[in-house]
Amino acid sequence: MKVVVAHYNENISWLNNIGCNYIVYSKGSVDLIYSNTTLTNVGREADTYLHHIIENYDCLDNTLIFLQGNPFDHCHDVLHKVNNITDQEIKWLCSNWGPVTKDYQGGPGSIPLPLLELCDKLFDLKFDQTKTFTFSPGAQYVVPKKFILNKSLDWWKYCYSIFNNYIDTSPWAYERLWPIIWDYSTYQ
Repeated sequence: MKVVVAHYNENISWLNNIGCNYIVYSKGSVDLIYSNTTLTNVGREADTYLHHIIENYDCLDNTLIFLQGNPFDHCHDVLHKVNNITDQEIKWLCSNWGPVTKDYQGGPGSIPLPLLELCDKLFDLKFDQTKTFTFSPGAQYVVPKKFILNKSLDWWKYCYSIFNNYIDTSPWAYERLWPIIWDYSTYQ
């Protein structure tokens, strides 16, 4: 099991209280006492998650835990949840107000998100824009490796390229699409 941390300038001393390995991807300017890999500060946590998946596709841990640098904003009991993972299913790490259900035309505040357009590009599925979907604010998840390997490395690279093509809105759009991404498979 490995925790993948999307760090900016948050205090990540909470890592001392987790019982598994972790990797920190830092996009901030703070000198960390924790070993980390520096990434360019673009794309929020989704960029970090996609980077990790692509760079480690052939050597992923059996379970990945994707967290923001301050995971408590979206999951006040995240340490308890992380330290007590026992099964191999996707878990949404949220507690303060989510998960939430939205329509495909929604977005944060006044920002319209191209959710249906992204769905058309990413998935070999048809989406009914009158339907709703549920997602976890903060995009923090426990994801067993099988939900990553059910898509080819080429698909993940394509997913990342689409992310970068929509960089002004993709971090918030992918936050909403992660549940669909995890469940989607390129192998039929």
